[in-house]
Amino acid sequence: MGFFEKQILKALADKFEGKKQQIKSINNALASEIGCLLNKLNIRHNNMEGAKAEAFTQQLSPEELEEWYDDTYQLLLLAFLEEDNMKRRQRVKDLQRQL
Repeated sequence: MGFFEKQILKALADKFEGKKQQIKSINNALASEIGCLLNKLNIRHNNMEGAKAEAFTQQLSPEELEEWYDDTYQLLLLAFLEEDNMKRRQRVKDLQRQL
């Protein structure tokens, strides 16, 4: 995982944090899973050494870690899409009331 890819995940994690409560209200399980991945896969925290070290993360090969990062990226995108979809559905409901 390159420096820039990890920075992208960190930026998306920050965006997720700002929308977390809304996303939790839509899909609590998804929000929880994303939070775990961000906190335990060396994205938000140093999980390779020190106080927040995670044995599971430490033993991953670079390829396995990259697969987890790909999954995390996809789940973040899904969460953002679900939030956008709720807004879209509300607009449709508003329109239906007018028709």
